[in-house]
Amino acid sequence: MTRFAVSVAALVLATALPACAADPVLESAATVQKIVPGYEEVWRDGQQDEAKGLKALAKADAAVAEERARVLEGERMIAEGSAGVEAQRSAYKKFSSRTGAATSAKEAKIEADSLTSIVKPWEASEALLRKGTKIAKDARSDLAKAEKNKRKAEEKIAKARENIMRATVSQEEAPIEISPAEIEQETMKELDSVE
Repeated sequence: MTRFAVSVAALVLATALPACAADPVLESAATVQKIVPGYEEVWRDGQQDEAKGLKALAKADAAVAEERARVLEGERMIAEGSAGVEAQRSAYKKFSSRTGAATSAKEAKIEADSLTSIVKPWEASEALLRKGTKIAKDARSDLAKAEKNKRKAEEKIAKARENIMRATVSQEEAPIEISPAEIEQETMKELDSVE
């Protein structure tokens, strides 16, 4: 084989390298990536799905935080309502042990007014207790939905990233690209060492 034939063979090999050299290069935070030929749409869809998933994840995270705050608010209302009910129940028991000693209409009216001053806060505490229970129950239900949405968003992101990885080849994995001149030089060195 003559030197001319070797250089032609080297040139043919260099031009027959995979089409990866002409493929678009993608810059990412981790590595430089190339799209695998024929997977451009998969990569593009993966990028879009990842962006949508990240938005959904942010929205779900906000919803989870909001619902946890609502659960805490409902539990605070339950505690406050329970304490109020117990306080008014105790006040009523104390009041009922003293009632019935009125000797005039004026004293009976004072007893009735005192009873009203116990009943109104008692009713308010019971209403607060009911409201807190409803808020906490609804918030727990909404929290479960928000956490489910968060899991779905995380799954969507994972699937999108998997598609992106499937559609790209990182430079570390890509075949080494050699210019035709480098191939010719290497071939000449090998031939010179054989002679």
